[in-house]
Amino acid sequence: LRVLLGPLDVPLYLMPGNHDTRAALRAEFSEHRELGKGPVCDFAVNIGALRLVGLDTVVEGEPGGNLTAAQLSWLDEQLAKHATRPTLIAMHHPPFATFIGHMDAMGLDNPAALAAVISRHPQVQAVFTKAEIAATPSPTGRPENWSLIQEARASFYPERSGDLLVLLKPNIMSIPERAVMGAVATHGSPWD
Repeated sequence: LRVLLGPLDVPLYLMPGNHDTRAALRAEFSEHRELGKGPVCDFAVNIGALRLVGLDTVVEGEPGGNLTAAQLSWLDEQLAKHATRPTLIAMHHPPFATFIGHMDAMGLDNPAALAAVISRHPQVQAVFTKAEIAATPSPTGRPENWSLIQEARASFYPERSGDLLVLLKPNIMSIPERAVMGAVATHGSPWD
């Protein structure tokens, strides 16, 4: 891995995947302070105006992932401390369906717990699970009178919608006026 990453002239932030052990990753990349020394390799760094939060979802010896109660509490604190800063959360195990059979068999085992944390923060309008959206009747009437979950249901396709939908408040992060046409995609967004 070091040989592959060596030629890259960009900042690198590492996190373990399901084929890694934390001890081996830390030993090989000891200069990467984000890997820490604790039981997990969670980290948060500022990169310009963006905040990057890395969550270690590895359960060593198992293909699937998990976030512990301590990790979720730490994430809650990180999001609260930086409520107005655009934040990207990165993790190895997806908290939603990818529709790649073998990948979905080893995803994050507690996405609802993650959704509960994310939904408490001011930059997030709502978090719905696939089950909640699917259980909502298709909306009728004028779209401007629909609730957020009805708006989510209107663009819901069971075959390709993930297990988790996070809706940011409208205009939380502006799109530059000079954005190149086609550079921003919002297909299926309730804000379309």
